[in-house]
Amino acid sequence: MAADGNLKGFVIIRLPSPDDPLQKKTFEGAIAYHENADDNPDFHNDEFHQDRIDGDDAFPLQRDDDIPSLPLSQRRRFPFFKAKGIASVFFVTMVAYFLWRNAIQTSGLSKIITRDVQRSAWSGTIAEASPSPDSREKSTTIFPLRGNVYPDGLYYVVARLGNPAREYFLDMDTGSDLTWLQCDAPCSNCAKGPHPLYIPRKGNLVDCSHATCTSVQAGTKFACDNGVGQCDYEVMYADGGYSLGVLVEDQMTMILSNRSWGHTKAVIGCAYNQQGSLAKSPTSTDGVLGLSSSIVSLPSQLAQQGIIKNIFAHCISGDVGGGGYLFLGDKLLPSHGITWAPLVGKPAAKNYMVTVQDVYYGDYSIQTGSRGFGTVIFDSGSSYTYLTPSLYAKLTFAIQNSLAGNGFQRDMTDKTLPFCWKYDITNSKLKDAVQNLKPLVFEFKSSGWFSKASKMHLSPEGYLIVNSKGNVCLGLLDGKVLDSDGLNIIGDISMRGNLVIYDNENSRIGWMKMDCRKLPTAAVPSPST
Repeated sequence: MAADGNLKGFVIIRLPSPDDPLQKKTFEGAIAYHENADDNPDFHNDEFHQDRIDGDDAFPLQRDDDIPSLPLSQRRRFPFFKAKGIASVFFVTMVAYFLWRNAIQTSGLSKIITRDVQRSAWSGTIAEASPSPDSREKSTTIFPLRGNVYPDGLYYVVARLGNPAREYFLDMDTGSDLTWLQCDAPCSNCAKGPHPLYIPRKGNLVDCSHATCTSVQAGTKFACDNGVGQCDYEVMYADGGYSLGVLVEDQMTMILSNRSWGHTKAVIGCAYNQQGSLAKSPTSTDGVLGLSSSIVSLPSQLAQQGIIKNIFAHCISGDVGGGGYLFLGDKLLPSHGITWAPLVGKPAAKNYMVTVQDVYYGDYSIQTGSRGFGTVIFDSGSSYTYLTPSLYAKLTFAIQNSLAGNGFQRDMTDKTLPFCWKYDITNSKLKDAVQNLKPLVFEFKSSGWFSKASKMHLSPEGYLIVNSKGNVCLGLLDGKVLDSDGLNIIGDISMRGNLVIYDNENSRIGWMKMDCRKLPTAAVPSPST
């Protein structure tokens, strides 16, 4: 990419290396801008102005294949942190987090073992009528999940986009803002994915005057001049690669809680030029499902249309086969039994972050010194759980002591994860093999002086995996790569067997034990549809 000081802005989404299970599924969506960039009417290069296809369905797509990049020192992921107040308290932590999400792709422990993906077995006939506004206000949309922590390293949904609807696999990520997928507009460089490239039509292109485009570019100086033209974005990668795309609006077909199919419009990213890690074939998904609290995320868009409340939840199965479900909306939430903790840093922070006030291994409180435990981010885009260096060191010491003399022998040749142990589990279940291990308990700060602290209990199954060698491996990793002693990340491994609820209406996050193997009864449309 050419260096040019006239870049007005770009979108950064972190993409991990496909060669390491620790880096799997950790996308990040954010906005960045160059404050000193001057307006440049020649920002778009007419050389890349092309038509998608011939005929009435064609639309002219201006290709920005040579958008210049800025040095890292000039990138601003969250320009809203310029404002003073509570948001500034979390600035250092959030910057460290995002630097980690970029940096981790440079490390390597082992290769992910890929799995063939079978097509959906629950596809049905799509009803042509959209739900009425009244029914939309009471709706919840449901997506069965596929994938697992190991060996796949990701969980994804089957999304149905376009008219007629076509299936695409989208990586479920609570850390990404924009939902996007590879598209043929035409595509100058795309990876081989599980499905043919998404093809937008003439009427799908989002204009700069669109409200969502305005929101995406808020606080930036992107490519729109005087509100005219297409809404472009650039995806930057830590390895120097990038992806270029434009915003489009298309029909999304979903299962509703009233056991019917429903249709709505959603603004998504159409990525037509991939470089770096994303360009490597084959890839197991077609794109990413953005679930952050940003107003451009899919839950926020559906809430703005009055289809759902801005609440969603996922239930990741702890079985070897993985799976589970995701639903957007509140109509399938249990009426009781949910433990809640307040989110911090809102509305500036788009991730789901809570404050930790204590951590226990069994009944033993882990002491980490005067700096405390910092914060925790719930991130479905991370396969494993990351702990601050001091907490990680003390926990791994305690866990190794628990396993010593109980039939476990550390296997130094196993590079799946930093800690793996040999153990004959041929005739026993994992829960029986690790009966000497204790639960890990996170205690989160409450919302008020007189409120009881919220606790999240992780059984050994919540921080261990059994790999392809039959070894037991620790899914807790050292957060020293974060370059911060105040940030922890709860990844997929520790959310298995729990319904995790992201309540953007009330700025809180909740969880409860759940059998994630069973989809809600509303997840299969009635035969009449």
